[in-house]
Amino acid sequence: MTNKTEKFLKKNSICEDIELNDYIIEAIDTLESAYEIANRISLENIESLKDKAVWSIVYDIYTRSYKYTEAALSLFIIAHIASAEAICRTSVESSINLYYLSVGNDVENVISYFKYHIKTERDQNKKWREAVKNSGEPEEYQIDHIKLIDNKESSLDGYEDMLRESFSIIDIDYDAINSNWPSTFDRFKKVNMEIKYRTLYSALCSQSHNDAEDSLNNLMARVVQIEGIEKGVEAEKYIFSLQMVLSCIQLWIEATIMFLAKYEIKMNDELFDVWKRASTNIITLDKNKPEFINNAGLPH
Repeated sequence: MTNKTEKFLKKNSICEDIELNDYIIEAIDTLESAYEIANRISLENIESLKDKAVWSIVYDIYTRSYKYTEAALSLFIIAHIASAEAICRTSVESSINLYYLSVGNDVENVISYFKYHIKTERDQNKKWREAVKNSGEPEEYQIDHIKLIDNKESSLDGYEDMLRESFSIIDIDYDAINSNWPSTFDRFKKVNMEIKYRTLYSALCSQSHNDAEDSLNNLMARVVQIEGIEKGVEAEKYIFSLQMVLSCIQLWIEATIMFLAKYEIKMNDELFDVWKRASTNIITLDKNKPEFINNAGLPH
């Protein structure tokens, strides 16, 4: 077990004597190595970065994306496989957001990101208010909900006032920027990852939406009378989930490279080398998948 692996387990409150297979050890090492490298070279370039209008905002999004990816890997390690897949979806979408924000005009992208969120929340408030009025619930119940809605609206007003003032300090007119924040599919397409949307992201949506796939697989294992099929199904689930975790790590590293490149941070080959290792980890797992399933083992 590497030093990075030990540190990862400790900071995520995972028992340090847990048995891990080589794919997981490599996943930890590539994720943590990329995070360390990206943070180090960002700090080395901080003097040139601090004057970039939205650098700190995009950096927050980069860090949050890392946290989602770290959480997905942690959940997988402690055998919460279905939950790991659900968090993988969040990790993938956050990486695509980071990637998209690093393409084109970063200021317009960030403002459209904020405006879309605020508009969505206001639309939800309107629907919430209508639902309360049409609920037939007692007046006291309705009054309590209306207060909550009004408080939320006040918070959104506060966010927008803060954004207007903050951007005005650097001579950016918040209200003048009306770029649309695209749909999830359009963000994938914009960064040339439509196939990843159709495969990786769509597959992860299955677990997040609690659709019928796992129930169908479990039913098949009970109905089909083949010796060892249940272990085989479990092995398939394990490998699929591991592939998803490894894929979200690879995508996060790629988005991180794009993020750093956007701000002209000089990178040597070490971050690209980590991305190559993350890619190789996926390829190796895929190549060894038949043997893994035949053995129907579940290594941890």
